[in-house]
Amino acid sequence: MKRHLTASICVLITCASPVLAQAPDWRDYFPLKVGHRWTYIVNADPKKKVVIDVERTEDYTRVAMKDDKKISEKFTGFLLKSSSGDKVTRDHVVVMENGVYRIYAASTLINPPLLFFKFHVKSGETWTCDSVSGNTTIKGTSTATLVKNQGPNGKIDYWKIEYNNDKPGDDRIEITYWFAPGYGMIQHQVKTKNHDITLKLEKFEPAK
Repeated sequence: MKRHLTASICVLITCASPVLAQAPDWRDYFPLKVGHRWTYIVNADPKKKVVIDVERTEDYTRVAMKDDKKISEKFTGFLLKSSSGDKVTRDHVVVMENGVYRIYAASTLINPPLLFFKFHVKSGETWTCDSVSGNTTIKGTSTATLVKNQGPNGKIDYWKIEYNNDKPGDDRIEITYWFAPGYGMIQHQVKTKNHDITLKLEKFEPAK
């Protein structure tokens, strides 16, 4: 149980990503461009950092059945490299019609692909996820809330996203993350019975 819970935390912390505001353009809240880099401080300890880079593009081909025929559709994807000390993992995210999907988390396939960044979401809207990554089930509910004029200078709107795995007591996992225009994810918190991990953005370095 403890091993599976730890695996769930690892998958969910990489899956947590912003949800699209209706305005401005979603790319302001989740900028995907090769060369972008985010550096986060872990639990307010400046010696502990996580760095996320948009490493390269890697497209994805979705195969589906339509009118009893197989059809293939190609979508633009990106590899995100996460580094913390000497540990490096990579996620594969893909932009589809209704949002951004995670195909791999920490190089482990997610089946079905996980919709984690939903386009045109409304404040207060909820959605569910039900996927498997390795031996870990990712199943729960997310809620998006638009928080107005509450940025560092009180002049920006950001999205607050709250996820829970719909389980009680010791098995409950809660994730809260915040996304600001022009920066992407600025803060991320994962809480379980035995863990409380918070990432806060130290700096965002856009691609040159």
